[in-house]
Amino acid sequence: MDEHSVRDVASMTYTWLLFDADGTLFDYDRAEATALEQAFAEIGTAFEPACLSTYREINARIWREFEDGQITAERLRLRRFELLFEALRQPLAPAAFSTIYLRHLARASHLIEGAREIVPALRAKYRLALITNGLRDVQRPRLAGSAIGDCFAEVIISEEVGVAKPDPAIFDAAFQLLGRPPRAQGTLNRRQPQFRHRRRPGLWPGHLLVQPHRHRAPGRCDIDLRDPPPQ
Repeated sequence: MDEHSVRDVASMTYTWLLFDADGTLFDYDRAEATALEQAFAEIGTAFEPACLSTYREINARIWREFEDGQITAERLRLRRFELLFEALRQPLAPAAFSTIYLRHLARASHLIEGAREIVPALRAKYRLALITNGLRDVQRPRLAGSAIGDCFAEVIISEEVGVAKPDPAIFDAAFQLLGRPPRAQGTLNRRQPQFRHRRRPGLWPGHLLVQPHRHRAPGRCDIDLRDPPPQ
């Protein structure tokens, strides 16, 4: 890990850092592909390459509906597989398959490059929290089974809170859980559109970006500081 990255963050006024999970710390694409293939194998059905691309298209659409408040997390679990099996013209049971898939997904704790190094380094200087739109019976086991599972003081999951990012209410709930700390907080996310919520009192969203540096050795990361809070 590039040590100047942590020193740069240390110069800011943040007291908490809030991380997104999938695509920021966890390699969701890898987890998703692995879990889907394992689920098909468990029920004895051939897993074709086109299945993954079809599922991803459907799943992305269903998650957008969830984030827009159009469907519930419970409905999301089932609906994406209803649509998948319709598209594949396979007479499979969506509810049973969803249970199998989520079980395999909960075991997929693959981290993105650099997360294993940078998260403990930041924990030495800040209190860390995880805020995610994932499902509780997936995200909590994945975090617990990962190399960074003990780095987070708080975990905020949209299914448990009842609202999803980018709804400002999930950040209000998170801020309350953190004890409404008086100093500015930073959010870390690789997908900035999820943090297009209006600015919350004491929360400085979307200005810390964790990403692997493509021109350095594996495992090294930079933190890209954007518009830091006023000193």
